[in-house]
Amino acid sequence: MDLLIILFGVLIILAGIGILIKPDSIFDYLKRESDNYKLHIFAITLRLFLGILLIYYASISHYPIAIETLGWFAIIAAVALILIGHDNFRKLIDWAVNFIKPFRYLGAILALLLGGFLIYAFL
Repeated sequence: MDLLIILFGVLIILAGIGILIKPDSIFDYLKRESDNYKLHIFAITLRLFLGILLIYYASISHYPIAIETLGWFAIIAAVALILIGHDNFRKLIDWAVNFIKPFRYLGAILALLLGGFLIYAFL
């Protein structure tokens, strides 16, 4: 099952590469789909699933405290997304995209580093 965490790491790296190559496509997609309830549910489910995996498998990683902390942050983020509701989720996406756009390359590098860290921590 720790392979799932490595897969998440690879997907995060691919997202970072996508932001480096075609940032406007990704940001436009997020803004366009922010009204879709499925995106909200997906964001919650992904964070819960990743958080549970990280907490459960933290002990077999090279950095158990860091991995468990990331897991708890993911779960807290999922709960926050549940509590804010869909209308505020849509507003959050719009705000985040506008806020992050000028820093997209920094965000892409951080995504590459996070994905790489997850992979390294479980290899």
